[in-house]
Amino acid sequence: MELTAEERTLFIAEAEEHIANLESGLLRLEQGGDGAVIAELFRSAHTLKGSAGAAGLTGMSQLAHAMENLLDQVRNGTKAVTAELIDALLMGVDFLRAMVVALRQNTPLPDAAPLIRQLTALAQQTPNALQRDELAAPSQRATEVIVTLNIFIKPECPMPAARAFQAYLAMSRYGEVVSLEPPVSEIQAGRAKYRLDAQVRFPDEAALAELERELSRFDDVVVEMQRQREGQRVREIIVPPSAAETPTAGADGVAKRSRVGGANGCVAELGRRVGH
Repeated sequence: MELTAEERTLFIAEAEEHIANLESGLLRLEQGGDGAVIAELFRSAHTLKGSAGAAGLTGMSQLAHAMENLLDQVRNGTKAVTAELIDALLMGVDFLRAMVVALRQNTPLPDAAPLIRQLTALAQQTPNALQRDELAAPSQRATEVIVTLNIFIKPECPMPAARAFQAYLAMSRYGEVVSLEPPVSEIQAGRAKYRLDAQVRFPDEAALAELERELSRFDDVVVEMQRQREGQRVREIIVPPSAAETPTAGADGVAKRSRVGGANGCVAELGRRVGH
């Protein structure tokens, strides 16, 4: 996939932010950071993996994935935080930064394969006796969240195909897109305009909240989200704060209308206007 100049600029800015978060987080982890630091590191690696993959930057996505695997082992208590681990992950940060520089200069990205093999080998190492003692009380693994998203783009949107691609990139950044209609090829070709239907797996609630925040910034997008919560199927509507007539603001500040007649009517009306 060939990124447009605007998409390249957007991707570079977001990638630099995640790389900076990885670097600062690893330095905090080296000084004895807690589970919150590990969770933040995991989310940054996971998000960068998804966005690089969606942008067609396979090498960068694979490197972020190798880093994500190591951080996941730390997160679920099967890998101890050692100097070797921190050094390897910081090498990954430096390499990711070099890749972004190459992308900015529109030159070929450096080959990450040797470093990916090194990180993979580290992930496959079994802990020694001392490390097993350190791992005796593993941290609690964050609960994955699976949601169904129906994304409606309003007819008055000046560039609906571009907005559809932005929505797809956002889903890929924060979670794993399990299913998607229309398929990625149609979205990348600019033939998806007014509706996307997706099932997305998020590593935790925080990643889902990040996606909600990002999608709520689009004035021309309404999102219907369905998920399981406390054993019940729940439907929520995510709309821009300016577009919500009577919004209910959650703790994360995202304007929502929960499963009520008005919210369902909003989606039904929009569906009629765009021919769905």
